Amino acid sequence: DATGTAVVGEVTGGSVSGDVVVERYIPAKRGWRLLTAPLKGISNNTIPANWQGTASEGLLLFSPATYQSQAMVGYTTGGITPNIFSYNSTWSPISNLTTENIYGANATDGKAYQVFSTGPFGSSNIATGSDATTLRPKGELITGTVNHTLTANTFKLIPNPYASPINTASLITNNSGAKIWLLDPTAGIGTYFTYDGANWAPTVPTSNDAYIQSGQGFFVKSSGTSFSIQESDKVEGNSNTWFEKNATSTFDDKIRVLLQKQDNNQWQTVDGMLTVNNANGNTAVDDIDAGKISNFNENIMFRNGSSNLAIEYRALPIANETQQIRLTGTSVTAYQLQIFTENYSNSNLIPVLENIQTGTFTQIPTDGSVLTIPFTGVVSNSTTPDDHFRIVYQTPLSNNSFDALNVSVYPNPVNGGVLNINLLVEGNASYNLYNVVGQEVQKGNLTSKNSQISMSNLHTGIYILSINQEGKNYTSRLIVE
Repeated sequence: DATGTAVVGEVTGGSVSGDVVVERYIPAKRGWRLLTAPLKGISNNTIPANWQGTASEGLLLFSPATYQSQAMVGYTTGGITPNIFSYNSTWSPISNLTTENIYGANATDGKAYQVFSTGPFGSSNIATGSDATTLRPKGELITGTVNHTLTANTFKLIPNPYASPINTASLITNNSGAKIWLLDPTAGIGTYFTYDGANWAPTVPTSNDAYIQSGQGFFVKSSGTSFSIQESDKVEGNSNTWFEKNATSTFDDKIRVLLQKQDNNQWQTVDGMLTVNNANGNTAVDDIDAGKISNFNENIMFRNGSSNLAIEYRALPIANETQQIRLTGTSVTAYQLQIFTENYSNSNLIPVLENIQTGTFTQIPTDGSVLTIPFTGVVSNSTTPDDHFRIVYQTPLSNNSFDALNVSVYPNPVNGGVLNINLLVEGNASYNLYNVVGQEVQKGNLTSKNSQISMSNLHTGIYILSINQEGKNYTSRLIVE
């Protein structure tokens, strides 16, 4: 119930046999959850036999009578889509609940489902309303190590096999190259939290919320082809909100960006992301970066090349390097960004938020205080994203000089053959480009505030860009890919 959930501790040197009922309490909150039954099937293994059938417990599962030209069997009729989906590379509706086995004959056959939970079986909370409920599936406890086969760099939905919370930190420690995504129903109607063994995004869960709970599913993606869950991963730490990691490296400069939206006149975090900058980091996308799983509504992510990232690891920035921010799923309504740093002490550059639409630059405090940027959203999706924010790393300003913010140079690295140079004010300006031995390889005049310079004739490498405007100079390192 709301006060606690029973746990079967670590099983060593033996096994448990016989039928067991494993309860899972779900609070009254309309939202998407990843649910599973942490058991092996013995008999009566279908969804109705375990999650339906008894009034005031289990799940209200509803669907229109016909969905995507399929007759939907076993549902309470209502809604515009089913409120339960299975996953195999993509989300699929379950056309017949009465023939859908909730678990298989062994641990590796275990299943997890995406469920929009609104209350118990027999309730009427389809369009509105929510009630708490308790799931009571029956089967045989799973003990011992559970191994899953993965396709490298592909998401797989995995159930927590045990009637116990399991520790996200030990899962990552024991499965090198893996990352975990948890679906939190308390943020909007469901927001994915990303964990890579060292960092969380959008925020760091506290206490027991960092653990994968009994009855909870989670996504895994790995550079390897296997994922192991062991008895030693079990941990004490019940949570009904569901989902630690407070470890930090003094060599990491972190910037956390939260996307917030008003709900009942209160600002609620609907998504977020994290960048981790380190002297030994790699700015290119590699296995250490954590990809983005799209939420049901708003999304915010870092965009690096063709990759969308929830946690991006980078080298320490160079002057005027940019980091693109991408928004999808937004609408024409009020939003705000909340941006703050964590242990920003390794770089001497200042992170600045640039609003490309308005041409404004706002310095991000490096002392951990929160910068709040209100804005009105636009209609966006994965095809037409909103890309009007980005982070620019600038040299520190003295009290009497604002030259560093008068120029915006992007992208850096240059990977499309074109460099954009934006001047804050119009005026006579010119640029010179030098290679690393000081030879001038290109020069020209900047005839407007916003200029595009072709780099297509340059070899891959590092160059020095110098801009002069009415006696003021600007110099930065430029990478051409």
